Amino acid sequence: MQPLFMEYHKRQPFNQNMLQPCPCLDNPQQLREMVNAAHASPTQLRDYESVEDLTAKCEVAAKTWSPVADKLWKEKEEIIIPKAKVL
Repeated sequence: MQPLFMEYHKRQPFNQNMLQPCPCLDNPQQLREMVNAAHASPTQLRDYESVEDLTAKCEVAAKTWSPVADKLWKEKEEIIIPKAKVL
């Protein structure tokens, strides 16, 4: 198996919140780390874009979505697994 796919496999899930599953859009630092750890290089001959440049484009969206996703995930857990009432 290729080193990049091994890194991908090893790091799943990329986030404990399943509303943030994507290593690029939701967890760009994960994609950067995987590519760098695997010493992966682009195969695109034109319009070269480093993993740092690519993931930087996703940082604001990931940081904006993260608190919303965390709130929704926590609410989901409270609905599915209600806290026990203390008598």
